[in-house]
Amino acid sequence: MSHCEAFEARRLFSVTGLDLSFADAGTLTMPANTAADGTALAVTSATWVDAVAGRKHFLYKFDGSGRPDSSWGVDGRIRLGVFDVTQLAYDRRSNTLYAAGIDSDGKTLRVARYNSNGSTDTTYGDAGVFSYTATAPTPELMELKYSVSLAVDQLTPLPRGKLLVTYSRATRRIDETSDILWASDQNELAIMRLTSTGRRDTTFGTAGQRTVLTDRSSYEVHGIRSYTKIPKLGEIQPRADGGYRVVASEAFLRTEGTPGNVVHTSKSFTVFSRTVTPAGQVDTASSATWSLTGTETDGKQRQMHDLGVFANGDSGAIVIGQITGGRTPTLAQRFILSPNQRPTAVGIAIASGATLAGFIPAAGGAYFAIADGADAGVRQATRLTPAFFGDRHFGVKGTDYIDPTPALAYLPDADGRLLILTATSVRRFE
Repeated sequence: MSHCEAFEARRLFSVTGLDLSFADAGTLTMPANTAADGTALAVTSATWVDAVAGRKHFLYKFDGSGRPDSSWGVDGRIRLGVFDVTQLAYDRRSNTLYAAGIDSDGKTLRVARYNSNGSTDTTYGDAGVFSYTATAPTPELMELKYSVSLAVDQLTPLPRGKLLVTYSRATRRIDETSDILWASDQNELAIMRLTSTGRRDTTFGTAGQRTVLTDRSSYEVHGIRSYTKIPKLGEIQPRADGGYRVVASEAFLRTEGTPGNVVHTSKSFTVFSRTVTPAGQVDTASSATWSLTGTETDGKQRQMHDLGVFANGDSGAIVIGQITGGRTPTLAQRFILSPNQRPTAVGIAIASGATLAGFIPAAGGAYFAIADGADAGVRQATRLTPAFFGDRHFGVKGTDYIDPTPALAYLPDADGRLLILTATSVRRFE
C-alpha cells in the first residue's frame, strides 16, 4: 500500500467550511413541505452553480448565490405530478431538465422533461411524461407468487435529444409448494433509450431496452440460508462509436445455518465492465470482470463495502470502498482496475469506529470523502487529490466538519465546491 494517513491527523476544531457567500450564511432552506423530503440534486451549468433540488413532488431552482431563480416556475419552484423524483439530469445542449422516479405502486417508471423556464415540455411522451410499467410473470401454480419492483439509477442525456435511463428491476418469486418456504429474486440492471419525443427507441436492443446484468438470490424463509446477489450501477459512459460502457458492482453474501446458530457467512465483491453496442447488444469480447476480495492467511475474511465504482479510460475502472475484517484496519481504499492486470490500491486509514458515508468524484480527478466519526454527530468532509492524499487547500489540513443533519445527496460543482442536500436545505462548502 502506497500511502496510509489517519483521519485524526487532519482534525478540524473551529472552521465550519460553509461558503458564507451562498444563500443565508451558506445554507439555502427550502420552503416547508411536510409531505416530502429532498431526494436529488443536479447542477445545471458548467460555469456557475445553478442547481435544481428535488423534494419529492416539488423541484426548486436556485442560482449561484443561493437565491431562488424567479425565472423558473413560480418563485423558483414547480410542482410535479404523481411520482416522487429520485434522479435529475440537465441537458446543456437543449437547456432542458429531466426528472425521473417511480410511482407509489413501485413498478411504474416515469420521466418528465422541463423547458428552461420550468414549464412541462408537452411534446415529450404523453403530456410531458414518459411512462413504463413492469409486469410480473404469470404464476405456473397456485402455490407460486410473483412481485416486481423498479428503481431509477441514472439519467444520461444524449445528443439529438435522446435520453438513456438506467434502472434496476427486482422480480421476487415465492414458492409454497414444499414444507420449506423459499423466496428467490431475479435482480436485473438494465438500460432503456428514449427518443427526443419521449418514446422507447425501437432501434436499440429489444423494444428500446437491454438488460446488462442479471443475478439471482435465494432465501430459505423458515431457516437461515441465503445467497444474495444484487447488481449496483457504478457509472455509465457514452462511447465515441455511439455505444455505452456500463460499470457496475455486485456484493455476494452467503449465509448458512439455523435460527440462532449461523455457522457460515462469507462475502465477495465483484466489479463488471460491460460494453453495449450502438444497437443495444452486449459485446462480451470487450467486457471485463474483477474480484476484489479473498481470505487472508489467518482465515479471516476481508469484506468490501463499495462507495463508488467509476469508469477509468476505455476499459478500466476505479473502485472506492471501505475494507473491513481480517487483520487490516478499516480503510478507505481506491482500486485501479485494468483488464488482465492485478488491481493496484491506495488507501487512507479511518479513525477507529468511523464509517465512510460516501465518495464523490470531483473536478480534476479529485474526490470528496464523507465520513461519520465514532463520536455521535461528527461528520467530516475531506477532499482528496487524484493521488489520494488530503487536499491541503480544502478546509484545514484537507478536512472540514459538516453539519450532522443526515445528508441525502452530495454533489461537487464545477469550481470544486461541495453541495450537500438534506431533507430541508442545500448547503455549499468551500
